[in-house]
Amino acid sequence: MIVLKTQKEACDPNGEPYGPTAVEIVLGNPEVLLRQVGSGNPVVMGAPGPADLHELGEGFFLNFAGSSLEPGSIYERDFNRYS
Repeated sequence: MIVLKTQKEACDPNGEPYGPTAVEIVLGNPEVLLRQVGSGNPVVMGAPGPADLHELGEGFFLNFAGSSLEPGSIYERDFNRYS
C-alpha cells in the first residue's frame, strides 16, 4: 500500500508533489539530457531512450531542467506538465 500526503496547493512542501507515473515522461523527452560524469559533465545526447541507457554502466546521469540542489518547484511543475 502506498500513501501519499495531498498537497494543499502547488509546490506545498508539506505534501507529496509526485505520484506513480509512466517512465515515458522521461525517456525520449527532448527536455532531458544524458550527461557523462566528468569535466563539465558533457552532454552525450538529448532525449535518451531505453536502448540508449541499456548496459550504459556507471558514470552517466539523466539531467532535468533546474538544479536538484535548489529545486524550488520546477520539478513539480515539469512533472505536472509531462504527465
